[in-house]
Amino acid sequence: MEKALEFTSIGNAIISELLKISQIIPNEFQVSDNKKYDEIIMDFKYFRIIEAQEKKIENDEHLSELDEFIRESYSRILLRFYQAFESVYEYGINLNHFINDLNEGAYIQTTLDSIFQDEEGRQLICESLYLYAVMLIILDVFIPGEVRERLLIGYYRYHSQNSDSSIDDVCKFCRSTTYNPQNTGNTIHFQPSCSTSGYPDNYFARVPLDENFVSNVIETLKSEDIYHQMQKFPAPEHRTIALSTQSSMLFACLYFQPDTLMNQHSRMREICDKFYYNNWIISIYMGLTVNLFDAWDGYKAAKTALVKILEPQIIKEITVKNQLTMKRMIESTRGLLKEGVLKEEFLLKNLDKIVKVIRECNFSARWWILNSSNIFTKKSKHIYDLVRNSQNFNVHDQYDLILNISQLELIVKEIATDLLENKETKWNNFKADALEKLAELKMFFSGEASKFLKIEKNEKLQSWFVDISKEIESLELKQKPRIVEKKLVQMIEAFSEVQEYHNFSSYAHAKQRLDETISLLNSMIYLLNIKDTILVDLQAIGDFSYAWYLIDGFTPTIHLSLQKTPNILIKLRTLFIKLATALEIPLMRINQFGGAEEFVSITRYYSNELVKYVRKIVQIIPHSIFNLLRSIIELQTNHLKELPEKLEKDKVKEFAQLGIRQDIAMLTFNISVFTDGIMAMEKTLVGVIELDPKQLLEDGIRKELVKHVAEALNEVLQFNEKQQKNSKELLLVEKLNNLAKIIKGLRSTFEYVQDYLNISGLLIWKEEIMRIINYNVEQECNTFKKKKLQFSKFQSDSIPIPNFNSLPNDASLTFIGRLAREILKITDPKTTIYVDLLTSWYDVKSHQEIVDQKFTNLLFNSVDVHGLVGIDKLFSYMISDDLENIHKVLLKQVLKEKQWTDILQKFKTDFENRKANVKDKSKVENPFKHYQPYINKCSKGLSNILPQILSMGQKAIWRSHIAHELVTSSRINCRNLVNSLSAFNDALIYELKCHEIDNNKPKPSLELLLEVNKHLEMVGLYNPIEKVYIKMSKNSNEFLNFIVIFVLTNLNRLVFGKNLLKFNKTNSINASAIMKHRKNIIDIIHSNRYIDGHVFLLGLITLLRQFYENNYLMDFIDLFGTCLFEMLEFNLSSKHELSMEIMNGLDLLETMLTLTGFPRSVLEDNIPKTLLDQRDYLLTVIPNSS
Repeated sequence: MEKALEFTSIGNAIISELLKISQIIPNEFQVSDNKKYDEIIMDFKYFRIIEAQEKKIENDEHLSELDEFIRESYSRILLRFYQAFESVYEYGINLNHFINDLNEGAYIQTTLDSIFQDEEGRQLICESLYLYAVMLIILDVFIPGEVRERLLIGYYRYHSQNSDSSIDDVCKFCRSTTYNPQNTGNTIHFQPSCSTSGYPDNYFARVPLDENFVSNVIETLKSEDIYHQMQKFPAPEHRTIALSTQSSMLFACLYFQPDTLMNQHSRMREICDKFYYNNWIISIYMGLTVNLFDAWDGYKAAKTALVKILEPQIIKEITVKNQLTMKRMIESTRGLLKEGVLKEEFLLKNLDKIVKVIRECNFSARWWILNSSNIFTKKSKHIYDLVRNSQNFNVHDQYDLILNISQLELIVKEIATDLLENKETKWNNFKADALEKLAELKMFFSGEASKFLKIEKNEKLQSWFVDISKEIESLELKQKPRIVEKKLVQMIEAFSEVQEYHNFSSYAHAKQRLDETISLLNSMIYLLNIKDTILVDLQAIGDFSYAWYLIDGFTPTIHLSLQKTPNILIKLRTLFIKLATALEIPLMRINQFGGAEEFVSITRYYSNELVKYVRKIVQIIPHSIFNLLRSIIELQTNHLKELPEKLEKDKVKEFAQLGIRQDIAMLTFNISVFTDGIMAMEKTLVGVIELDPKQLLEDGIRKELVKHVAEALNEVLQFNEKQQKNSKELLLVEKLNNLAKIIKGLRSTFEYVQDYLNISGLLIWKEEIMRIINYNVEQECNTFKKKKLQFSKFQSDSIPIPNFNSLPNDASLTFIGRLAREILKITDPKTTIYVDLLTSWYDVKSHQEIVDQKFTNLLFNSVDVHGLVGIDKLFSYMISDDLENIHKVLLKQVLKEKQWTDILQKFKTDFENRKANVKDKSKVENPFKHYQPYINKCSKGLSNILPQILSMGQKAIWRSHIAHELVTSSRINCRNLVNSLSAFNDALIYELKCHEIDNNKPKPSLELLLEVNKHLEMVGLYNPIEKVYIKMSKNSNEFLNFIVIFVLTNLNRLVFGKNLLKFNKTNSINASAIMKHRKNIIDIIHSNRYIDGHVFLLGLITLLRQFYENNYLMDFIDLFGTCLFEMLEFNLSSKHELSMEIMNGLDLLETMLTLTGFPRSVLEDNIPKTLLDQRDYLLTVIPNSS
């Protein structure tokens, strides 16, 4: 028996795992029109082309990257899917082995026949086959065949080194079938077995089972009441609900014996007459439903039997009959649920009648929920229409019945539980009260009360009351119930005879005491008859597992009732509790077997599923609240005037706006009504999760807040060029201003109503805004990661952040990406010039200022501090991506090719030779004739990295602007925090330096450094120019030579924005020279050949910073400074005017020193201080000398 119990426990656990993993199928493995991964994720056709396909992936860099992404992202998930598939396969194999062992006598005292003869064994052995059938059905419904094949191929490719010999068998077992799910899991529509595909017969026969075992199971289920449910539903018309569990098991198991379905007409007629004579839609397992008209359409015997007993006229009659039953039960339950009716005393006296009502209600509710659900195909739609189009069909009646029966069941269970738990106490109380009444009666007839009651003394009656009191006092619950009940009945009869014989009607007081005594004795009988089995019976009668999915069909009706009457949530709580009882079905066998770990895991899974539904239902209240909030926002933002600090008396009425304020007050009152409605619900335990109404309200408010803010951010931050009437930058500013207004309105109104909602509004606002922005930033940054994040720590099942479709022809996935890329677009180095002295961008054509230093403040007001930090983080990822591309193209390709390394080595050798021989030459040679050949040879390679250098520089400038805005606002709003972080950061740096000098000194932990860095970035205490994004190759000396040539190549194209201001004045010694130099700059700009010098330099610094171990920045200054001095020396000796290359080179080096913080002495080692100090002077005097 224990082995059979183990099978049922494992079976339920496997089914739960299949349901779990069906919800986490990666999108890449789903069947869709997206062909991106078709060469990587394949179905079983892969087995025919393994070698060719693997070679194709290996030789294609793009496919290799996709393959590595799938491997890193989904290896663990694929392993989990394979283990689940293997578990189903092994379950069938092990079940076969178990049956064979039983047949061969492997178990000494147990055989297959003895198990079927044992009451519990019969249940377990039938369940073991039934659960295997359910696994197969769930596997094909929730994880379609083509998806299974893709998942298995993924496992085979990425876990082949760990795979065992069973993988071939698992693949054959799980291969795709012809079944194509047409629904979301609420129903199953099997295709006809007589079709050419042979489905589902072939599918169920993939692991052949012992035919004798299958026949015994089917025969047992067909002929016996293995769960003894007929005792709980004695009425003949309730037979189908009594045998509903067996009917589900029988339906599933019959697919292992398709001959019965196809050819055995008499047997199928017997099955249909017994199990399906008044219902045709059944629940297979935990609400997974099937329409028999569709499932058996391809089976002759089954179809014929079903059609004969469920003809349209019969269905119509059944529907009318159940309509009358439903109406009658609604009225009965309403009467019982009236306040003051359903008390303990009433329940004791009428328990059987109440249980009968509960039985009738559950039968009616089950029939209507199942048979009126939209589970049909074209062939069976006429049956659906017969039910739905019947006279007086009303979904609201079903809803009322479900609510009433849920309430009634809960109240009865609570009273019955209290009676059972306190049975002995109540028994003793009843007995004590009865003895007290008898003592009073004894006193009445003793003569002591004759003076005021006028009752004659009666010693015999007095003595009889003494004797009967002793009899009552001797009664105990521990005695045999039948004997005690018999004595109580005899006492009641004796009291009735005494009352009649002694004419108690003439003694009002005595009659009252005697009636009360009889009532107490009756209560003792009722209490005696309450058995522990009453709760078990109520649980079986009230089974609601069939509605696990179908209850969702009532959601619109429930929402409508909640909007009208929020207090109805008190009644809905009972419905949630009734749904929670369904959890006992998959957990019972696991609990019996003792699988504690599985029990907790599965309980939590089903509890979470139920909690999701509860949240979905309750969410209508926060949704309604936010609809009211919209009206308040509109009134407060656009109609209500802000009160000034001082107001003239005559204008008080104007600013009072009493009508608007009344509207706001009424809306606020309505909000409080909804709040009271949800707060009226008590704490409810759903499975293992306790639902707190206050937490439900807060989570619902958070969900609506997240939805509204996310929608506002997504809708406003869309940039369509066709909408732009003015320049792009003006549209961006306009949208940011609109967004700031919307966000301000939402926040102010949210703060206004927080007291009426009993929540911490400001805290919730801050937390959810942070979560929305961080999630979208994470999604945007995810595109730059090789190993994608599959599960975000910012996402939540209960308070989900919505995902929106990306815009056509837009690289961005989210609003934060669109905003960041729009910022980059309007400050594109190809069309703008950055003037660092003004921290502004200017358009090169119109010369108008596009973005100034106030722009980051506008960003701050629009997307909050988290938005700024998010944009900054996204720019960091973009810079890292640019660096990776440069690293890939330059260091891994160009500089490893022999022709490139030879050229660069020759450049280095020539340069060193000239530097060594320069003192021996009387005449300085033109250095350009030495540089030009290398520039010409390398120009092709140089062009590949220029756009990325400019891109990095542009983002580095924006990061500096953002950091400045963050630190400025932080010093105003949280000065103490900024000062503390700054001091702590200095202390950590000091500790790191001390540890570097002496390893024995403590070193701050990496976790601490990362945490502090996160806070430093939030307040802007960082320098983007000093950031190291990726670690580049060491000892790449050729790279430094390459960069020098790269800079020399572009020197004549550089334009520094500060020079446009610097050379704008002509009050110097030689105005014509300055004007000529300025004209040269303007000509370069107008020729569209220009390169923004400041942007170029920041990109260059960012690139060189990555070689922090080599100190390439200093090496570059040294090498390039020497080259620049050569050119400067030649110009001075030949008395030529300083060329554009020299001026730009000097600007580049001096600006580099300013940005990096290096001392000027570093440059003076290569270029004399005098020349550096007097370069502007040299610009004006040299042309005159010539």
